[in-house]
Amino acid sequence: WNITRMFLLESEGKWGKKTSSADFVTTRNFDIDYYNVLPKLSFQPGVSYHISLLYEYKQKLNAPDLGGELAVHNKAGIESRIQKVGKGSILLEIAYINIEYTGLLNGSIDYEMLEGLQPGDNGTWQVTFQRNIGKYLQLNLGYNGRSTEGNKSIHTGTVRMRAYF
Repeated sequence: WNITRMFLLESEGKWGKKTSSADFVTTRNFDIDYYNVLPKLSFQPGVSYHISLLYEYKQKLNAPDLGGELAVHNKAGIESRIQKVGKGSILLEIAYINIEYTGLLNGSIDYEMLEGLQPGDNGTWQVTFQRNIGKYLQLNLGYNGRSTEGNKSIHTGTVRMRAYF
């Protein structure tokens, strides 16, 4: 919904089920029902720049016979993109995520329910640089980081080159 020429209100929702069933390692089995809602308010004064504020609520519930774990995610964040048509773009994202989790921290189910984070306060950040090199090549540089309560921050970098034929 375009509130004005420069302000946009978006909303996204998902609802579904994710399952895993292993024949020999039953501790990796899960049957998760999930849903999430993600409203976003964006400001775009022109074609080359936009900034958005977002909030996401996500809930995941594992089947009672497989553990009954419950994870509730509350995420608040900001993202910004600067773009030069035909040249490239820079995307910046920062988010604070609070996770309430009822379950034991014991393996693959935690990773799925917590999405690689930990119960409590978490932070994530990302910078992506995309540059067109001539008509047929594109360079992508990425940096991601995350921080969880009581643990050191984790930093990841990527480099990708695409050729268009």
